[in-house]
Amino acid sequence: MQQRYLWFGFIISVIAAFVLNFVVFDTEQSLQVVRYGGYWIITVSFVLFCFTLFPVIKSFWHETSGFFSWGLFSVIFVLGLLLFVHEPWGYKVLMDELNLVVTSLAMHLDREVIIPLALQRVGGELFFGSELVDKRPVFFPYLLSVLHDLTGYRPSNVFVLNGLLSFCLVGLLYLLGQKISQCRKGGVMAVVMIVSLPLVALNATGAGFELLNLVMILLVMLLAVQYLQQRDDSTMNALVLAGVLLAHTRYESALYVFAVGAVILIGWSYEGRVRLTWSFLLAPLLLVLRLLQLKSFGVSEGLWVLRDREVPFSLSFVKENLDSALVYFFSISRYQTNSIVLSLVAGVSLVFFLVFLMKRWRSVFRLRPEIVVLVAFGVVVIINFFIIMAYHWGQLDDYMAARLSLPFQVLSILVVAFVYAELGNRIFWKRLLFALPIVALIAFTLPNLTKRAATQTNYAYQETKWFMDFIKKHRNENAFYMMPSPLPAIAMKEPSITNIVLKGREETIEFHMREKTYDDVYVFQRLLKNPQTKEKVPYDKHSIVSSRFVLQPIAERSFKPLYYSKISKLERVEPKNDEKDQSLVGSTAKNEEPIKDEDAEAHYMKRYIEMLP
Repeated sequence: MQQRYLWFGFIISVIAAFVLNFVVFDTEQSLQVVRYGGYWIITVSFVLFCFTLFPVIKSFWHETSGFFSWGLFSVIFVLGLLLFVHEPWGYKVLMDELNLVVTSLAMHLDREVIIPLALQRVGGELFFGSELVDKRPVFFPYLLSVLHDLTGYRPSNVFVLNGLLSFCLVGLLYLLGQKISQCRKGGVMAVVMIVSLPLVALNATGAGFELLNLVMILLVMLLAVQYLQQRDDSTMNALVLAGVLLAHTRYESALYVFAVGAVILIGWSYEGRVRLTWSFLLAPLLLVLRLLQLKSFGVSEGLWVLRDREVPFSLSFVKENLDSALVYFFSISRYQTNSIVLSLVAGVSLVFFLVFLMKRWRSVFRLRPEIVVLVAFGVVVIINFFIIMAYHWGQLDDYMAARLSLPFQVLSILVVAFVYAELGNRIFWKRLLFALPIVALIAFTLPNLTKRAATQTNYAYQETKWFMDFIKKHRNENAFYMMPSPLPAIAMKEPSITNIVLKGREETIEFHMREKTYDDVYVFQRLLKNPQTKEKVPYDKHSIVSSRFVLQPIAERSFKPLYYSKISKLERVEPKNDEKDQSLVGSTAKNEEPIKDEDAEAHYMKRYIEMLP
C-alpha cells in the first residue's frame, strides 16, 4: 500500500477517534459502547497482535537461540517457582481483584464489560440483577474470560493466569536483562533481583492485573529493541498493537503509547524517512475504547475511592507520598514487601545511569538500541511515578498501594543490568553485583515470605478467604447470600446481593423464602466493637441489616482488634405492624383489576421477578 494512502487513512483514523470520543458519544453512550463493544474491540486488538507477533518471534528466536540452554532454562524456571512456594494464593487487594474476576465472568457469559452487583437464580438459571460499567482496563479480565472459555469457569482460573504470567515475567526480564547487560549472567541477575522482591510474590499469588502490566511493559520494550534493530514492517506492526494492549492493561499504562511513538520516531530518523504500516490505521480507533471507559469516573465520584480526601490528585500529596516511598523502599520491617538490597543497589545504579546520560546527552539516540529503549520507557516510568506521588492513595508503605511501585522497581532492575555491562573487566565489582541479589534472596526474601507477615496482617484478605470458604462449603445448598459486598459470592456463581440494597425491601426476601426459591439465606456483616461499652455495631452502612430480620448467629471471627466478621442465618422476616400475610397467587394488589384464572400464572411470574431482591 502506498504511503500517501496510509497517511490519509491514519489522519482519518485520528480524526474519527477524536470525534467519537469528544463529539459523538456522551458519557452514557460511551459506557454503553464499552459495555457491549469492549469485548469485541479488545478481541480484534489481541487477535491482530498475535497474528503480527508470530513472524517476529521466529526472527527473534533465530537471533537469540544461542543465549538459551536447558541448564539456563532450568535455573530461570526454579527461580520462577520460588514466587509461589511460600506465599498463599488469594485475593490480596480486595476490590480490584474481585472486580476483575466478576468482570471476566460477565465477559465469559454474556460478552459484556460490566461488574455484576447482584446475582439471582430463577429456575436454576443464573442472571445478573444489576451491573456497572467499571473503570478498570479490560485486557486482564478479557484474557481471564478466554481462559474460562477454554477450560470452563472457575474462580481459581485467575491464579492459573497469574501463575503463567509470572513465568512470562521472569522469561522476558531475562531476555531484556541479557540484551542490556550483553551477557547471560546479567539476565540471570535481573531474574534473581525480581524474585528477591517480596512484592512480586504477593502479586504472583494474587488476582490482580499488576503482573500482566509488567509483562506487557517488558514485551513492548523487547519489541521496541527488535524494531530499532530490524526496522521492518512486521516488528513495527507488533510494536504498535502491543502498545495498544498495554494501554488497556492498567490505568496509567496508556502513557506508554508515547514511549512507543518516540521509539518509532527514532527508528524513522535512523532510516532517514517516515514510513507507516497498516497498524497505524487501526491503533487510534482501538485506543478509543480506553478513552470512552475513562468517562466512568464522571458518573460516580465513588470510583476514585477518595476516603477522607477531597480530590484524587494534588501537589499537596507529594511530600507525604515521597516520605512514605522512602520508608517503603528502605524499610527492614518484615511487614513491608520491599527489598532493601534492591533499593540500595538500584539507587546507586540510577545515579550512575543519570551521570552516564548527562555525559552523552548529545548522542543519546546513537547509543545501543537497548539503551535508547530503556531511556524512552524510563522517562514514562518516572512520569508515572510522580503521578503516583501526587495521587491521594500514593503512600507506598501502605499494603494496598505498594503494588504501584512495580514498574519503577522493574526499571531499576534493568538499570542495574546496564551498570553490570558498564563495569566491563572489573571482575570483583561484577561478582559483587551479581552476588548481592542472591544474598538478599536467601537472607531476607525467603524468610520474609515464609513468615507471611504482610499477608497474615491483611484484614481484607483474611476476611474474604473466610467468607469464601464458607460459601464453598455451602454452595450445594441452594443458598442466597446477603453481604457487605456481593462480589465474593458472585465470583463463585452463587446468588448474592449487598445488604444495603434490601433496606425497605424486606418483603422480597420474605417472599422468596416462602416460595422456596432459596432454601437458606445467609447474612454476612462487619462489626466494630466499642471498647468502652463492649457493644458491637455495624462497621459501615453496607453491614446494616433490617431490624425485621431475625438472625441466628453461625460464626464470628476477629481478624483485627475491635473488628469482627459475622455470619448469620436468616430465620424469618418479622411482619410490619399493619401488614397481613397474603398469598400473591389469586390475590390482587390495591388499585389493580381482578385477576382472571388463566392469567394467574403469568401474574405470579411477573410478581416473582419483581420481588427478586
